[in-house]
Amino acid sequence: MATITELILGPYFVGWLFNVFLLGLLCVQCYIYRVNYRSDPLWIRIYVAILLLSNALNTAFLAVWLYNVVIVNFGNMDAVFYADWIFATGAAMTGLIVAQVQLFFAWRVQVLTDSYFMALLAAVPSVAGCFAALVSAVYVRKYPHIQDFGHIKVWIVTWLVSETTSDLVITAVLVSYLRRNKQGFRSADQVIDRVIRLTVQTGLATSVIAILDVVLYLVFPTNAIHLLFNLPLNKIYSIMLLSNLNSRQGWAFGNSRAASSCPENSTLGININSLNLIEYEPSGHGHGAVAVQVDSEAHEMSDYMPQDKYGDTLPIPSPAYQARMRFSSPIFKWK
Repeated sequence: MATITELILGPYFVGWLFNVFLLGLLCVQCYIYRVNYRSDPLWIRIYVAILLLSNALNTAFLAVWLYNVVIVNFGNMDAVFYADWIFATGAAMTGLIVAQVQLFFAWRVQVLTDSYFMALLAAVPSVAGCFAALVSAVYVRKYPHIQDFGHIKVWIVTWLVSETTSDLVITAVLVSYLRRNKQGFRSADQVIDRVIRLTVQTGLATSVIAILDVVLYLVFPTNAIHLLFNLPLNKIYSIMLLSNLNSRQGWAFGNSRAASSCPENSTLGININSLNLIEYEPSGHGHGAVAVQVDSEAHEMSDYMPQDKYGDTLPIPSPAYQARMRFSSPIFKWK
């Protein structure tokens, strides 16, 4: 009996500890986002706030179930094997949180590729996984004993496999599109390579955790070892999303000085502080103009047009820089 208890409460407790630890990391990520990206569209800021609130509630519900079993029902072995509605919120909220994250990335796929088909290809498995997670939570009321969870194996496997499928589709579409749209300019291609690496790392991390979760559940269906990976799963997805949002600070074109500047000045994820903006007032005219001078360390070519619309000579960006700015694809656009 003690061994069976360890196989249920042990993984649950350790998984909950990881959940709490990752909630702290998520709070840090949300704070960084709040400080650096105040100019983001309102709906994205609300979305991040809802995501943080959902994760906090998930951690709280898991703690309530653990407290009820270990403290309130101390010595009551029946309570260890009984999964009430509080326990069921773990599956429901994980499915909802993961769907929130994956649908956001599906939206990015649509914005980037301008293809609703590609977006649906990523969104449909995510919605299916969310639905299966909710059904699994409902079935917990029918099979409240943890050792009877084998009866809902189909729904649990559908839930986790669908989430993994959505991750792989999102990663494949984004990487394929970005690789096809390299411009041949070193600075622009370096930015694309950074985004590709981040996309692969994000999709790989979440997919590996979800696969380990489903494999352990299939191998050990009568105990809770898979909860080691299941309970922190929603936090991992949320942290990956916030990390993706916050990484825009490092997407600036040019040298490392540009990447370290404040990202708030750019709505495209391209930092305009890498340019030298000069207030310029042409003689003989009462209108001020802003001339853009390209930093010679960040851009290797510098061609100049002789005149502006007033007939005054003004330096303008080189053709190489203009080509880089034309690269400003929707992946850098958040409005």
